[in-house]
Amino acid sequence: ESAVDEVSKWLEEMITAADGAAKGGTGGNSEKIGDAGDNNNGAVADENSVKEIAKGIKGIVAAAGKAFGKDGKDGDALKDVETVAAENEANKDAGKLFAGANGNAGAAVGDIAKAAAAVTAVSGEQILKAIVDAAGDADQAGKKAAEAKNPIAAAIGANAADNAAAFGKDEMKKSDKIAAAIVLRGVAKDGKFAVANANDDKKASVKSAV
Repeated sequence: ESAVDEVSKWLEEMITAADGAAKGGTGGNSEKIGDAGDNNNGAVADENSVKEIAKGIKGIVAAAGKAFGKDGKDGDALKDVETVAAENEANKDAGKLFAGANGNAGAAVGDIAKAAAAVTAVSGEQILKAIVDAAGDADQAGKKAAEAKNPIAAAIGANAADNAAAFGKDEMKKSDKIAAAIVLRGVAKDGKFAVANANDDKKASVKSAV
């Protein structure tokens, strides 16, 4: 079971328990995390959905911190989680999964492998910390992969008429941020991943990768 699967289960439980996050969640949508669109196109995630989930998770982490004797403020419950090295940019091509509905090329097999590598490189706690940190970031407007600076902006995405592109900003090239964006797009309303010439086999490979 991957770290993203683990965190996705945690998030679904949190969404049920927290009013704020529940407003942003899938509402019982049966589609699994890792759903891919058709004809090379992804689908941007609902902006309010992504933001409400991230905000709700931040609040729950803060509450958990208090429960375990930590301050609980601004993600202090995760302050001891190991950070991912800044120079770890090997999986930035996973950004191609985040192309929008107007793109004309999605992620190829090698790019999907990069997403899988990012997911397996980090722990569930590291993914949660990346989400909590992004929830405190002022710049949360949806951006295409080449321009996104945090997992919230990347998960929301943009419907730019561009080919799929790698994550371009240093802030989004690290595996914890990539995995966090995958979780948020997968759990939020409407979000789908972009896969080049998507067929059932390739769609299945996305689901297995994340």
